[in-house]
Amino acid sequence: MKKRFSIVVTLLLLTGCFHSEKLIVKNEQVVYEYGEDILIDPEDYLDEVDEEIVDQIEIVTEDENVSIEDQKLVLFDEEGNKKEYVDVGEYNLKLVYENEEKEVKVVVEDTTPPEFVDFLDEIKIEQNALNVDLNKFFKCEDLSGCTFTLQDEVNLSELGEYELEVLAKDDYDNERSAVSKVIVVSLDEALAGNVTPDLEGTVYQSEALAAKKQELAEASKNNNSSGNTTQKPNTSQSGNSSQNQNNSNTSSGYVDSYANEVLTLVNEQRSQAGLGALSWDSNLASAANVRAKEIVSSFSHTRPDGSACFTAVVNDGSYMTLGENIAYGYTGASSVMNGWMNSEGHRANILNGSFTKLGVSCYYENGTYYWVQIFGG
Repeated sequence: MKKRFSIVVTLLLLTGCFHSEKLIVKNEQVVYEYGEDILIDPEDYLDEVDEEIVDQIEIVTEDENVSIEDQKLVLFDEEGNKKEYVDVGEYNLKLVYENEEKEVKVVVEDTTPPEFVDFLDEIKIEQNALNVDLNKFFKCEDLSGCTFTLQDEVNLSELGEYELEVLAKDDYDNERSAVSKVIVVSLDEALAGNVTPDLEGTVYQSEALAAKKQELAEASKNNNSSGNTTQKPNTSQSGNSSQNQNNSNTSSGYVDSYANEVLTLVNEQRSQAGLGALSWDSNLASAANVRAKEIVSSFSHTRPDGSACFTAVVNDGSYMTLGENIAYGYTGASSVMNGWMNSEGHRANILNGSFTKLGVSCYYENGTYYWVQIFGG
């Protein structure tokens, strides 16, 4: 009996010597960035996994509101709705094969700083403009949400340039900063349209500018009814041949003669600067007509639908570069040209040597002239 018993024991020991683990953990945790798809692959955790058993390894989790679907970790909110991204945190998994189990962990971190949306490197605001909210010129985005703060102050009562640091921070304290130049401009610059609207399209103005606009509108109204040399223009209306010749407050239309005069004045300025003349471009003029109507309700280089001003141009590759000047309130081609030439940004477009073509529009509505130049080259 003793001999037989010892043989049985020996066999059991020999059998145990040939048992080997199939699940050998290489990484006890795998780190993902917040917003990534979390694909659960046994080979991310196991070392030298046998290809023949990979498909037989089961991955499970007992974490609340967590599931694995199609080898992808998903998270549900309290109402049972699947979240777009798995939240920042740690998630426990088990890898199971036959009688073996190994615990591993998925870690989701957020290390990515926020991004600025359409960051404005330069902002022009009129001196003494009222109710200015500089926060409305900036926007940041981040998957976890973000806020931004302005680190400097701008004195809107003094002309000049100011550096404004904008600091964006997400919910996990990741930060991104950028610097915008804020230029406080004169009333004349603002009247010429050389100011920057905020992201909602608001153009801030001073009491003096509001009064000046009213003065120009009244002057235009009076001149149009007095019979003197500044008379109501002959206007061409788009899609409607009728107009009220007796009421300057209700008539509207394009003033082609003023638009042509602007071209002449532009080329005079370019000639004095030793530059070549611009040729009239009917395609750019059509785009200028569209823009002139648009700036009646939204005086901005951004169109009412939120797109850039140059989307009004049908460009089949004819133009490698484009420029736009806008203005309103000026009652003649000479006055609007003076305004543009006294504004650094507008003057730069007029005297840009890379431009070869020009389209101009003057649109008249309710006693006010609206002016647009679109340059192409």
